[in-house]
Amino acid sequence: MIGWLRPVQTRLVSPEYAWRVVPPVDDLLTPYERYRWASENPDSFFNAFTPADSWPNKSFRQLVSQAAGYLDRQMRKGVFGPPLEGLFVYRITDSVHQQTGVVGDAPAASAPGTLVPHETTRSDREEELYKYMGEVPYSSNPMGLGYPPRKGIDGMVEEICRSGPDVSVTLENGEMHQIWVVPQDMVPRLLDEFSKVPKAYIVDGHHRAAASLRHASRSGVDEAHPAGRMLVVAFPTDQLRIHPYHRWVKAELSVARLEAEVGAVRAPVRLPARGEAIAITSQGCWSIRLSHCEDEMDAVALHRTVLEPLLGVADERTDPRMDFIPDHEGVKTMVDRVAEQGGVGFMLSPATMEQVIHAADNRLPIPPKATFFVPKPRSGFFLSPRHGGF
Repeated sequence: MIGWLRPVQTRLVSPEYAWRVVPPVDDLLTPYERYRWASENPDSFFNAFTPADSWPNKSFRQLVSQAAGYLDRQMRKGVFGPPLEGLFVYRITDSVHQQTGVVGDAPAASAPGTLVPHETTRSDREEELYKYMGEVPYSSNPMGLGYPPRKGIDGMVEEICRSGPDVSVTLENGEMHQIWVVPQDMVPRLLDEFSKVPKAYIVDGHHRAAASLRHASRSGVDEAHPAGRMLVVAFPTDQLRIHPYHRWVKAELSVARLEAEVGAVRAPVRLPARGEAIAITSQGCWSIRLSHCEDEMDAVALHRTVLEPLLGVADERTDPRMDFIPDHEGVKTMVDRVAEQGGVGFMLSPATMEQVIHAADNRLPIPPKATFFVPKPRSGFFLSPRHGGF
């Protein structure tokens, strides 16, 4: 039986270059921070691709030329190793958590069917990525998937990881990233185990998945062609860790209205419990007990009961008053933002994996940045051809 995971053609970054090539997670940096990182680190994969807003003085054609020049230089320097074909094990370890996944290809056409999304994408972002895919002949950043744990997969992954990794590097935030080449005699067995996993959930890279499908469809190719596939890393769902994104809205919201319409009560500055939002205003902090529908994420309940009816936020993706603050920046960032710029902030607790699966399986609409899976796979470890072979 053929499943959704396939072997991938790729090159691995050479171990001695990995710490210079692999960049930070791009969506945790401002455009200027990404620009500085790329400019000050010429080996960084940020020079092959970062969002266009990091390069405001360069046209799309100039960015494509920059990516081509970067990849050509890196190949000539031996930054990426020889061509390989197969599967890979990818482990990420930070100070409190470890997750281990399997890297391969998946048919672009498997999303959104077998590979199930839980976020709605923006068409303009899809188109930007599609244009990039049409010009740059490689992919590097694996789309993150979560699959129901399976003992057969766990056992083989554990066996592979008993040997030394082929690439191991500790990156700028202290995370250790390790990669093993799966022995060729184990590839068929591992693929057979994955063929018994009927579906997986997209946890990182929704726009990449949508853009890959757009690229394959417009190119008129199926998975037999590299452009009909996409690079993925699949983690068991019991190893995934979800953090929240908090919300800040540049709008006025009276405390009296919070109290009257959603029953807010004064609270100390703190992170919320599950089922609660902490509203930070210029007049202090208030706890909001969120009214939930079945298996609803707190971000969804906040939008439905507060952001839309009280602040008129119809679409968090496009409302210019909205901003999202990742959890690692903490309560202080939100307090400072409200003190300096006004508006109102909403601190949230993380969604559960069960809520993500419920939303994905039932195709429920959820706002953007409802989940923040960490740690994230990085660009720069893999270099997989998408316009043809090596």
